[in-house]
Amino acid sequence: MKIHLQIWLWIAAILSGVFPMSAYDFQADGIYYGLNGEEATVVQGDTPYSGNVVIPSSISYDGNTYSVTAIGETAFESCSELTSIALPNTVTTIGYAAFYNCSSLASVSMGNSVTSIGVHAFFLCSSLASITLPASVTSIETDAFLSCANLEEIIVAEGNNSYSSVDGVLYDKNKTVLLKCPDKKSQVTIPSSVTTIENGAFTSCHGLTSIEIPNSVERIGQAFAGCRNLTTVSIGNSVTAIGNGAFSACTSLEEIIVAEENPSYSSVEGALYNKDQTVLSKWPDKKLNVSIPNSVTAIGNYAFEYCSELTSITLPESVTTIGEWAFSGCSGLTSIDIPHAVKNIGYQAFSYCSNLTSISIGNSVIVIGDYAFENCNSLTLVAMGNSVSAIGNHAFSGCSSLPSITLPASVTRIGANAFWRCNNLQKIYSWPQNPPEIAFNTFSIDHYTSSTLYIPTGCKSKYEANPNWYNFMNMVEIQSSVDEIDRQELHIYVVDCTLHVENDGAAYRVYSASGKAVYAGNAATLSLAPGVYVVCTENDVQKVLVK
Repeated sequence: MKIHLQIWLWIAAILSGVFPMSAYDFQADGIYYGLNGEEATVVQGDTPYSGNVVIPSSISYDGNTYSVTAIGETAFESCSELTSIALPNTVTTIGYAAFYNCSSLASVSMGNSVTSIGVHAFFLCSSLASITLPASVTSIETDAFLSCANLEEIIVAEGNNSYSSVDGVLYDKNKTVLLKCPDKKSQVTIPSSVTTIENGAFTSCHGLTSIEIPNSVERIGQAFAGCRNLTTVSIGNSVTAIGNGAFSACTSLEEIIVAEENPSYSSVEGALYNKDQTVLSKWPDKKLNVSIPNSVTAIGNYAFEYCSELTSITLPESVTTIGEWAFSGCSGLTSIDIPHAVKNIGYQAFSYCSNLTSISIGNSVIVIGDYAFENCNSLTLVAMGNSVSAIGNHAFSGCSSLPSITLPASVTRIGANAFWRCNNLQKIYSWPQNPPEIAFNTFSIDHYTSSTLYIPTGCKSKYEANPNWYNFMNMVEIQSSVDEIDRQELHIYVVDCTLHVENDGAAYRVYSASGKAVYAGNAATLSLAPGVYVVCTENDVQKVLVK
């Protein structure tokens, strides 16, 4: 899972109170403790910690003396008035999220015995400018210093056998792995000894404007996510692996340059591709003129994620795969035509495209992935090809402007919450003769009472017998290949190969059964070749047969 998503899920969990509160056995001098044998752990208590806190090396309780050896999970979480913490030499462990969101914490003294620092231990400590790791530290977990906005240096004490630091940047002992660059640093020179840039190494380094990755580096993890001022990346000739979302949410990125000698990657006009340019790995967020070579068969995971200024894109017909998160957060994108060779639309591929109004899905698409179009809240038209068999969980959840949906006869399964929170969904056309498998919550509760379900003639008994479809109170049988549906209401009909649209002169769009755009305008009549078409007006979507 990408780093920035982990962050938001974690924050949501904190806000919803799902993390357990640490129970305490007693408190002394304003510090709360939990007991484990002869040892005591500092834990969260009834009153938030504040000011300058000094943890004692031992504490007496009920006639016994206990050695203080650990800072427990979330012990100081969101103690916004905590300004400094001093740990005794007896403490060996700083637990998960121990100082999460201590926004005023400016000074940390760890003592000389800490061996492990947990996940998110100092996450969101925005006042922390410097931290020194003692020689005893042997384990630093993922994102321990994530989003410390003012952190300028991480210093490793001499004699540490596991870690080292150069110019305030944290490395492993041999300086072959770059582990964490402090968020406040604006310039970094990566030593030629480095072969790996670890996941999260530069995440949220907002001061960083450019980075040159030397020829020694072989692997780049999910390393630069959220570097919002990063404009230029130069990649050396030895990189053979770049993690998914490595440059996610780099909203100022203008170009990625790859050394010509690199055996695995290449760059064309500032965009990142694999060597033979069949996979588009990353399109710079600030690069607006999109021209994708016909050699490209796959839009990689996160390739266009958060390209918020992108308003339109034409994918070449060579594309067969659209990866996870490929266009997620492209809030300027208004329409998309899925090439006919594409079979699967990946997880969250178009989620949060808030201005996307229409989607044309070609006949080769078999699977619409989980959350594929989640929260596309301007979406009014979905034209599905005739090969879609599976619609994933939450695929269209939150598409609050969608007035109707047509499920082709090929659909066999629709996942949980697929149309949840589609508040404007009034008409559902389900053409499968046998009811597709759905969950009890595929549709919102209101859909069962306020929406109309249109199904093929002769299939009502099947739908009524289905334990989930039977919930629809308004179920209407219609011919699935008629030339007019609900004519009086929609004023859309066909006479002698001519489409008539009585729409008060308002614009409408026509798509072929394969999802190809055929017409956009406001003509009252339109001559069409025989076939099945989808007509989209401002308020509805209608399938018609021209014969």
